Amino acid sequence: EKVDKRFGKRSTEARAAVSQGMRSKASVRREKEVRISLGDRLLVAQKLENKEITAKEAQELLGCCKSYISQMMKPANLDKLKRKIALGLDPKLTKAHLPKFPQMEEALNKWIEEVRRTNPAQTPPVSMTAMQEKAIELAVSLGVPDFKASNSWFSNFVKRYGLDRLGFQEENLTLPKRPIPFVSGQDGPAEGLVVQPQPPMEA
Repeated sequence: EKVDKRFGKRSTEARAAVSQGMRSKASVRREKEVRISLGDRLLVAQKLENKEITAKEAQELLGCCKSYISQMMKPANLDKLKRKIALGLDPKLTKAHLPKFPQMEEALNKWIEEVRRTNPAQTPPVSMTAMQEKAIELAVSLGVPDFKASNSWFSNFVKRYGLDRLGFQEENLTLPKRPIPFVSGQDGPAEGLVVQPQPPMEA
C-alpha cells in the first residue's frame, strides 16, 4: 500500500483532520499578514536610505517583523516600490503589481488629471467608453503592442490608480467594432488594440 509521507499510515478520517488543521493554520497566517500601504512603505524606506531611522525603528513604525524590512529594502524590491509610486499608482494600496503597459497607463492617468482640472465638478471626469478609446489612441501613438482596452483592464486600471474614489465604474457598454489602427513603424495592423464588442445577453 502506498503511504503518503505527510500523514504516514493514518486512517482517512485522520488524514482529513490533519488537512483541515493545515488549512486552518494557513488561514490564520493570512489573517495575521501585515497590510502596509505603498505610501507608508516608501516613506519608511526613504528614511532608512537616508539613515534617519534604524531598522528597529522602521519595524515599530510599520508594525512588522525584521524579515519584512529586509525584504522591503532589497534593491530589486525597493526599485519596484519607487517605480509604482512614480507611475502614479494609488499610494493607499497595500498590494499592487507593476502595470503591463506602464508608459501608456501613465499617459492615460495624466490625461484624466487634465480632464479633472478642466471639469472639477464632473464625477467621474470621463466615461468608461471615453477612457477606453483614449487608451487605444495612446497605445497606437506610443506603439504599444498587444494591448486590449477590455472591461477587465479598465477595472484593474481604476483600482491601480485609485480612480474608483472619483466615481469610475464599469459600464454596461461596449465599443462598436471598427478597423484596427496601424502603429507607425509596423508593417501590419497593431493587433489587440480594439475593444471587442460582447454578445448581447439572452433575456
